[in-house]
Order: sequence, then C-alpha cells, then structure tokens
Amino acid sequence: MIRSRTGTVVPGTKDSFFRINDLADRRNEVAHGQPSELLSASLLLEYISVVRTLCHTLFDSAILSIMPFAQRAAIAIGSPCKVLRSGYAACFELTIGTELHVNDTIVAYSGDCAFRSGPVLSIQVNGSDRDTVLTHEGRCRP
Repeated sequence: MIRSRTGTVVPGTKDSFFRINDLADRRNEVAHGQPSELLSASLLLEYISVVRTLCHTLFDSAILSIMPFAQRAAIAIGSPCKVLRSGYAACFELTIGTELHVNDTIVAYSGDCAFRSGPVLSIQVNGSDRDTVLTHEGRCRP
C-alpha cells in the first residue's frame, strides 16, 4: 500500500493524479528537509512509468498545439520509402525543389494523433555522406 498524505490508498487507485500528487508531496518534503518514506523498487518503477507516460503525453499535446503554426514553415517530404533500424533511419525520395540539411528537424505523424520528431543526424546519397541534399538527389535504392 502507498500511504498518501491524506490517508491510505491502494496502488491502482482510480485517482489518476494520485502518483503525480504523491511525487510532488515527496519532493516538497525532501526540499524542506523532512524525511520521506522510501518507495519499494516495484512502486518506483511504476511511478517512473507514470511520469514517462505523462511526459510523452505532454509532448504529443504540445506538438499538436503548435503543428498548425509549424506547418506554415514546414516543407513536406512525404512518407519514407524505406525505414531501417526500427525507425532510426529512413530513406526519402525528395521532390524537386526540396532542400534538407543535417540538423534540420523531421516531424513524423503516425496517424493516431501522435507526432515524433528528431534532428537529421546524417545524410547519405548513393553511399556518400553529405551535409545538404538538394532536389531529387535522395532516391531510395531497392
């Protein structure tokens, strides 16, 4: 059982904010020099999972909120024609007029209102490293 500041609550409670509120209370106790009850390893892992889910949800929500504004400055490069290494690498066939640079940000929409983004770490065209790729250079090879 987890002992809340207002009583005893069983893990898995219907209060969806219990773990977040409990973590905030624990943080405040530590910040003010009051000893706090330690969580067991299994409960700590459960709290980590809740915080991770909260962070991903907040990120997705923020991306959804800024997408209408970001789309004005964005350049569509289409869907990848090949995805490698479980999504860590992708191959795009760029249309004429497209310019892509190392460190540009790619935002991917998965179709279920989830966005993921990350920087372009490297660009290769026909096995040759580039800092920039222009127009129709980035064709996928079968």
